[in-house]
Amino acid sequence: MPALSGGGRALLAPSSEMVARGARRPTDLVLCGCMSIAGPYCSAPSTGFGKRITSRRREGLDRLGHCLFALGFFIASGAACWYGVVALRAGNTSNAWGCGLGLVLTLIFACFFCRELILAYDFYESGVVWKGLRGRHEFAYANAESLEMHVIRMMQAGVHFGTKVLVQARGSGKSFEFRGRHRERYVREGLMAGRFEGDDAELDLVRDCISGYVANKMKQQRQSDGQIDWCKKALLSNDGLTPSGGRLKGEVVEWRTIRTDVRNGFFQIYVGGDPKPAVEIPCFAKNFYPGLDVAAGLAEDEDCSEPFDYFQSEVAAVSKPVFTG
Repeated sequence: MPALSGGGRALLAPSSEMVARGARRPTDLVLCGCMSIAGPYCSAPSTGFGKRITSRRREGLDRLGHCLFALGFFIASGAACWYGVVALRAGNTSNAWGCGLGLVLTLIFACFFCRELILAYDFYESGVVWKGLRGRHEFAYANAESLEMHVIRMMQAGVHFGTKVLVQARGSGKSFEFRGRHRERYVREGLMAGRFEGDDAELDLVRDCISGYVANKMKQQRQSDGQIDWCKKALLSNDGLTPSGGRLKGEVVEWRTIRTDVRNGFFQIYVGGDPKPAVEIPCFAKNFYPGLDVAAGLAEDEDCSEPFDYFQSEVAAVSKPVFTG
């Protein structure tokens, strides 16, 4: 089983062990670990995926809104069908063709909103099960070769319209994608001011589980090739980090000289006392999180405790929404 990237080297294990090993703070987890109260929404996986972490589907006002939209488009499709029949009986073929086109379009939109109502996910320690209009599907994290996670705060004129999250894992021949709402909330503290509260520890744990599998594959590639590419921004090796661009392009930077920070959705890497970052990596880039785990491991292997500790803390920092749209 792979190591959890969010907890450094903590192994995937029963919930009580994960808490004991420091994979997550106990207050961040549900039911003394990773178990979710809601769900499951899908049938049990055909293979052992371990404990269920969380289950997700549209809830509350989102669900009500999609029900109303689906109902409205079905009513519109019925009306288009009726008017089309009337037009055909009257010999008005042009209007009949127009109604036929309207029928097709309204049915497409109705099916889209029905799909969003049916779509549901059950996330486990080693895989995910989901169902939709095209049936039930499974994806084992061990098959993942890449991972992306986007967390987007939707703000307009100081008004928060919710925080969306996108998780994509791709493997050879199969992939899965989850789109939903992030479980944080916006607390207004004035006319144009406010703060964000809460996190989504369950979904962060899902990300860590997938990231652990992908990171292990990246580590194997590094062992065979001597280095590994990190988001096309840097190369990672035992000797240090080599920027792929900028003023330090091609130069090996030792792990002990590295400082890091997260700003405006970018993971920034500084060298020594330089105030300008030598490398900037988008936190939503492909394989950012697995690469972060590999970098933390390399820094630890070189006995650079300070960079490693900071890398480890940054995993938690970037798990919160980092891109404002």
